[in-house]
Parts: sequence; C-alpha cells; structure tokens
Amino acid sequence: MDCIEVRRLTPELVETHRKQAYVALNGEGCDLKSMRKSCFAVETCGHGGKGIELEKLLGSNAFVAVDEVDPARPTFVGCICAKITPSYIKTLFPHDKQPNGLMVFTFCVAEEYREKHIGKRLMEEMFKLSERSAIPLYLCVAIAPQNGDPDCRHEYEYRVPRLFKTYGKMNFLHVCDCDLYSLFFWKGR
Repeated sequence: MDCIEVRRLTPELVETHRKQAYVALNGEGCDLKSMRKSCFAVETCGHGGKGIELEKLLGSNAFVAVDEVDPARPTFVGCICAKITPSYIKTLFPHDKQPNGLMVFTFCVAEEYREKHIGKRLMEEMFKLSERSAIPLYLCVAIAPQNGDPDCRHEYEYRVPRLFKTYGKMNFLHVCDCDLYSLFFWKGR
C-alpha cells in the first residue's frame, strides 16, 4: 500500500522533517559516500556552499513527499521547489537562451525512495503549476564543481549523465550550457 503523500510545504512539515530532509539533501559531509547518497552534497562540496535547509524553501512553490506508513513517525521522502527566475540566473546563460519563467531550484528524492516514481510525482506539481499559470518551466543542473577536488569531479562525471537522462524522460529539453550549469526547458506534455 502506497502511504506516500505529496503536500505543499508548511512550517509544520519543516519542523517535523528538518533533520531527515537535511541529510537527504546534503549528506553528512564531503566524503564519497555522502556525495553518492545525498541529492546535493556533491554540489555543496564542489561549490563551497552551506547546504540546503528545508525552511529556506518556505515562501516559494515548494512541495514535500512524506511516507506515512507509520503515521506516528512520518518519514521525509523528497522535495521540490521553484521560483520565478531571478536575474542572477539569467546572467549565466547567453542572451538569446536566458530563462524567463518558473525555475526549479531544489529537486530531491531520498536515496531509499529512488526508482519508485516519487520524483515524477513531485515534478508533476511543477508541471501543473506551469500549466495553470501559463509560465514556462526551467531547471538548471550543475555540471562541474568550482573547486578542483578529484572526488567531486568524479561524482559529477557519474551524476550529470544520469540527471540528463532523467530530465529527458520528463520531457525537459537541454537548451544550453555555461561554465558550471546546463539549462533545461520543459516542453510540456
């Protein structure tokens, strides 16, 4: 029985899932295991960031997936977040390719829930939002680390082709690249 629910992110869900979400999003360090297991450790480690915190997604178009097989102890499964494309993102890409619409910034499914179509369910919320609002939908993929760490470079070599394939299956078109990112546009259904 499927007990996984996708819901709009609320302060109550942040409070309940803060710790689980942080580990799923950022891992527990910059070791290879964390970079392979988490959604963004390789980016955080490769770009010198602080990591993604669930509460920072509040106030945007954010949704979480929660496993409620045990309602007394719900489990964080994944999340997705999108915002209207900020100007600094536009400056990364050539003038004629600049995204202007809704940009997916955070998209994560906890390792133990991958390959179970949870990501598709989360992304479906963005598809519906894009369609209802008649706003184009984009996403960026980090394609290279800023630092020269060999472990980060190795993980990017594994991660990037997998993400390109996944987003292609979701009907995203690869538009262009800049030094560190690739831009994708959702072609619709």
